[in-house]
Amino acid sequence: MNRSLIPLTLGLAVSALAGEAPKVSLIQYRVGASLGDEIPFEVKPMGHEYGAQLAFLVKGEGLVSFKEDSVAIDRFTSRDGKELSKSGNGKPNWKEGSFPKVSEDANLASFSIELRGDLMGKIEGGTLEGSVTMFAGGETDKGNGTLSKGAKPVEIGPFKVSIGKPGMFGGDGTAIKVQGDYASIIEIVVTDGGEKLNSSGSSWSGDTKTFSFDKAAGDKLEVSISYWKNLKEIKVPIEVTVGEAAK
Repeated sequence: MNRSLIPLTLGLAVSALAGEAPKVSLIQYRVGASLGDEIPFEVKPMGHEYGAQLAFLVKGEGLVSFKEDSVAIDRFTSRDGKELSKSGNGKPNWKEGSFPKVSEDANLASFSIELRGDLMGKIEGGTLEGSVTMFAGGETDKGNGTLSKGAKPVEIGPFKVSIGKPGMFGGDGTAIKVQGDYASIIEIVVTDGGEKLNSSGSSWSGDTKTFSFDKAAGDKLEVSISYWKNLKEIKVPIEVTVGEAAK
C-alpha cells in the first residue's frame, strides 16, 4: 500500500508509545458472489466485486502513515476450520486495498484487504489474525529554505531539497525533489514571489520523493516543510472475528 501522508494538525505533542497501544477493529465487510458473463453490467449491484473486502479501523495516538506493503495475514480461519487466506496451492489469496487513510488529528486510521474466491456465507464467524505496521511520531518541526533552478540541493530540516524535472503529475509545472525520510513529512508549501503554488501530486523512488506543483514564474522559490521528529515504526496486531462487535 502506498504511504498515505495526509496533512496533519501542527502543534501535536503526543507519543504513540506513551499511551495505550494502537488497536485494530473490523468496521466493514462485503461479500460478492460470482455472477458470470450472463449477468449484464446494468443489472449488477453498484460496486459489486467477486470475493470479499474487509475494512479496518486503527485507534491510537500520533499515527502518521502506514508502512508500504506492511499488512501481513497469518491466518483467516472460518468457523468450520478452513483456511481462507490461501488458495489451493498455498499462495496468499488476498491483497492490500488501495488508499489507506489517516485522520488529521492523528488518532484514527483505516486500511482494507481484498480476498478472491467463493466466500459467500463462509467468512462470517471466521477469525482473522495478522498485523500492520504504522509510522508514529511525537513532536513536529518546520524547516524553511530558498531554492534556485539549477542549483545544488539545499538542506531544509533533515532533508536535501532541490528543483527537479516535472514528474508524471506535473506536466510543465514545478517539481520539488526531497531526499530523506519523506514518510515523516506532514506538509510541503512552495511559494513563488509570495504566491503559494498549488500541489498536483507526487511520486517517489528509493529515498527521494518528487512533489509536483503549478508552474513557477520565477527562478527562486521559498519552500517550507513541516515534519514529524523521531518517527517510529509500530507493528499493530490484527485479531478480529468477522460479524462480531468490536470490543
